[in-house]
Amino acid sequence: MTDSGLTWEELNPGDYIRGIEMKGRRVTLTIKETRKENFVDEKTNTPYTEGVVYFHETPRGWVLNRTNKILLKALWPNPADADGKKVTMAPTEEFFFGDPDKVGIRVVGSPELKSPLKVDVKLPHKKAKTHTLVPTGGANQEPTDTLPLPENEEDDMHGVCMNCGHDAILAPDVTLADLATMKCEQCSQQGTYQIAHHENDPQEV
Repeated sequence: MTDSGLTWEELNPGDYIRGIEMKGRRVTLTIKETRKENFVDEKTNTPYTEGVVYFHETPRGWVLNRTNKILLKALWPNPADADGKKVTMAPTEEFFFGDPDKVGIRVVGSPELKSPLKVDVKLPHKKAKTHTLVPTGGANQEPTDTLPLPENEEDDMHGVCMNCGHDAILAPDVTLADLATMKCEQCSQQGTYQIAHHENDPQEV
């Protein structure tokens, strides 16, 4: 019998990590290196380059968009500074306007952080937006070694507001679509929660 949690995307994962594989869960990985790679736009057949992050826990890379580059720079000023550091990522529908079949990846924080860090992100032709990076555990936290993060029914499901860093306990059956309609209990902004699977660590935010 086929595993009911299996997605079609997992049958042919490709060379690069995709947000839909995380199944709404947070993942912490250790950065091995960052380099530029060449790509070709499928629609226009135009070549272009993007930054790609590689990790110790998986041979597959993570293609960076502009926002994630800015968030990583806020954590580590130069790409070389990030080598050996742990970064926590979460799936997001933010850049696909709620399309459940297109899930991106957003940097949410790092075990290296000691307190929430607000980062102003200004992209061309868009209003500036503030993202809050959050601590995701002690500096000696073990990274996950698989994608997606495995289920653990003993842990609470949490949501972290990407605007103010507020932590909220969520219903166990919450979905990404539900988060899009939720208002933060602290700053009242709508659609700013990201699912984060917390273990009972006093340093979690």
